[in-house]
Amino acid sequence: MKLPLQVIPTGLLLLTSAHEALAAEWDGWSEVNASTDHYDTSDNYRRNTVKLNYQRVKTNAGALTLGVNAAEHRVNNKGANYQATEVGVKARKKVTEQFAVEGNLGVIKIKKPVGSSNQTTATHRVRAELKPNAKTMVALEHNKDVLFREEVGLSTSGEILTTEATAMEVIVTPSKRTSVSSKLQHKKFSDGNRNREAYVGAFYGVTPAAEPRLWVGVEGTQLDHDRQETGYWSPKNYRYVGVNAHGNLPVNEKLDLTASVSKGRSKDDKSNGYVSTLNASVGAKFNLQKDMNLSLDVRHGQSHRSGEKWRGDGVMMAFNYAF
Repeated sequence: MKLPLQVIPTGLLLLTSAHEALAAEWDGWSEVNASTDHYDTSDNYRRNTVKLNYQRVKTNAGALTLGVNAAEHRVNNKGANYQATEVGVKARKKVTEQFAVEGNLGVIKIKKPVGSSNQTTATHRVRAELKPNAKTMVALEHNKDVLFREEVGLSTSGEILTTEATAMEVIVTPSKRTSVSSKLQHKKFSDGNRNREAYVGAFYGVTPAAEPRLWVGVEGTQLDHDRQETGYWSPKNYRYVGVNAHGNLPVNEKLDLTASVSKGRSKDDKSNGYVSTLNASVGAKFNLQKDMNLSLDVRHGQSHRSGEKWRGDGVMMAFNYAF
């Protein structure tokens, strides 16, 4: 099936002139990022996205970042076509060396299949980060989004679900070669369903000793929903435990490579015992010239969802320019 050509919202063409006016007052730098992302799964979900970000960073009186973004999505979910357009603004302020705050506001408009009413939703994200010492980072985050980026979650009336999530993250790095991370999250769905997710991972920097680029470790996740729904993946008592290896390799001044692989076992209430789970990704960043690069990332995942085999694949290409 041929998908419509994706276009970037016209309003972003005004960013250049806006930057010229802003540059006269700011001592800092700007960054533009454009990306295209394709993602599909074995349960008949496919998404194609084109996204553009612009941000301006002020550095002369404490770090302050202001930015805008826009994206077009073409989604096919179990034979039904959706089109989503989103625009947003963001701000991040480093209040002190130990404390930073960030906020995002956006609007998403989704055009549904013929015969269904369109849907417009305001989204937001607020985040606070605290570094009480050089080895610890604690973050609190709350966000509201629409459930269509990894799957389309539908209510019994055909509405695309919205979600509100609150999370706390803690990352501790006792030394340059050790790191422990954890996350607790509570998510509420617009159909009344809720879930609770817990993650913990411990990693060791294998090589080189001074600044490790290859890390290996173990990680585990537990995810539980109040109830299971047929319109989206909502497992009861999902557990995952596995090993993870990830790292980056600077080949030369023009090329950096990245890779990640995690292998483990997962189970939920509809699984017949533990089953194998695999996630892997490889990437390359090409440094075209100073402050300009092109990156390519390919990812693959396979597991079981509610007792059925599941697969997800994606590829993303991004262009980044700082000036």
